[in-house]
Amino acid sequence: MLTNAPSIYNIMISNFLKGGTNEAIGTFDGLTYENYLFAGEREISETLVVLVILCVPVFLCVKPCVNMCNQPAHPHGEDHSAKSTEVAAEEALAEKEALISENYEDNMNREISQFDAILVKEYGP
Repeated sequence: MLTNAPSIYNIMISNFLKGGTNEAIGTFDGLTYENYLFAGEREISETLVVLVILCVPVFLCVKPCVNMCNQPAHPHGEDHSAKSTEVAAEEALAEKEALISENYEDNMNREISQFDAILVKEYGP
């Protein structure tokens, strides 16, 4: 038995391609008719299409706006007598290298101790 019942796929696709309207051509008579599952579906479909159109820019803009608002302020009247940015960068790099070497030594000592414990456990003192 053939039927003109709407397919859910066709309804979902036509909601966005046709702006919420869902018209179909009859299989048997060739006439155009509204192809909805229930009364009031057209209004709901049109409302959902408008909501999607409004929400897409919001979804795309929220993250960049939040990131821009969370950036620290850069005052225009900076004190130019302070250290230059090159000196500050060099000091930050030296501090970073000192932390890395300190952590590296601590980690190496810990690993050596663990390896020694494994050797003593396996082969004795």
